[in-house]
Amino acid sequence: MRSDDDIYNDIGGILFEIAPDGACKVIMRAQLSQELDSCEYEYDYIDEQGNVAWFTAGGRVNTDILDLLIELRRWYVENKLTGGLPAWSGCEVALDLIKFKICIDFMYVHPTPGVSGPRPQRIVVGKGGEMYYAADHYKTFIPVNK
Repeated sequence: MRSDDDIYNDIGGILFEIAPDGACKVIMRAQLSQELDSCEYEYDYIDEQGNVAWFTAGGRVNTDILDLLIELRRWYVENKLTGGLPAWSGCEVALDLIKFKICIDFMYVHPTPGVSGPRPQRIVVGKGGEMYYAADHYKTFIPVNK
């Protein structure tokens, strides 16, 4: 079995390859389907002037990223890193192209009884254990004390 670092490196390598010219940072948001057979993606980048713009990655990249996210999620489950709770269902990946540093924040979306479809409230947990609350579907983040 590969390590989580191997998977992070593969994700970072793909994002590095698809980064638009002039990008300093690439940000990918991914939300896995419950069946783990598809994923919704958003790709943004920040240029040297601090401007944010979106871009598309293409079907092959989306398929490769989906495979890696499923592998990473499985790694977390098999290594019992979910604390007995359901595994994460999405993530935000930020690749700093200047510092060659990757950061992945996992998102946990759980159904609300009696409510269908996704809701705007989110708790986001970073790889280092830091937690944030977003009441507006990832537009603003409020740190949550541990």
